[in-house]
Amino acid sequence: MKVLFLDIDGVLNTDSFRRNVEIKDDLTDEQKSVVVLNKYEESAKIALFLIDPVLVENLNVLIKLANIDGVIISSNWRKNFSFQFIEAALIHHGLKGKIIGETPHWVTGQRFSEILPKGREIKEWLDNNINVKKFIILDDDNIFHGMKQLDGFFRTHPSEGLTENLINKIIDKEKSGTP
Repeated sequence: MKVLFLDIDGVLNTDSFRRNVEIKDDLTDEQKSVVVLNKYEESAKIALFLIDPVLVENLNVLIKLANIDGVIISSNWRKNFSFQFIEAALIHHGLKGKIIGETPHWVTGQRFSEILPKGREIKEWLDNNINVKKFIILDDDNIFHGMKQLDGFFRTHPSEGLTENLINKIIDKEKSGTP
């Protein structure tokens, strides 16, 4: 099995996209059905508009070219939004890949992964899912603070998100068989 760990901010949206997004008050019925999946409906309404459909299409291309079996949500969006909301929002914006789970939330007191890096959450998920033989990690942050970076990590730039250039780099690396 081959999975893709997905961050959202900086991968499926960019700094400029977030600054220029138009939050609409009048939602379509489909958008309303997505927003109600999260208990904080007002923040969910805003978040629904923070995913760039163009970058979601780039993700679809990567999923197809890299033969990804499932997507794992590793985004900090897990702190504020339900898994069901994130999944529905991504599908609403055109995601064709199958979302099969999310990384664990490491909680220290009342704080989520702000202290403990997402890299450790990903490693824990991999340790608990031994049927995964290959993986790709997309994130715009250094998620491996103080630990060895896992092979398969590709860092996006927050001003660009998931670009065709990065997709080509990932596929070339996959074809060459280098870690």
